[in-house]
Amino acid sequence: MGLMDTLHVSCRKASELIERRELRPLGLAERMGLRLHLRICAGCRAYEQQSGVIDRWLEKRRDEGRAADTTELEERIFRRIDPPA
Repeated sequence: MGLMDTLHVSCRKASELIERRELRPLGLAERMGLRLHLRICAGCRAYEQQSGVIDRWLEKRRDEGRAADTTELEERIFRRIDPPA
């Protein structure tokens, strides 16, 4: 497997990495692959911006004391991001 194969990131993988980096630091290959993908994919750049808007909105709601119980939702997201082996 060559370097370009390692750095190739699909749109689906890019969206996963965008969300995952909010939870933990990405590895070097993940960061580089995501950065390269975002440079050429306007759809994923838009997704990244929308995700940031949603995150800020949720933080604002939390800070105002209007947070909803998202435990079940978070568990489902974690299972999809890092499925059990």
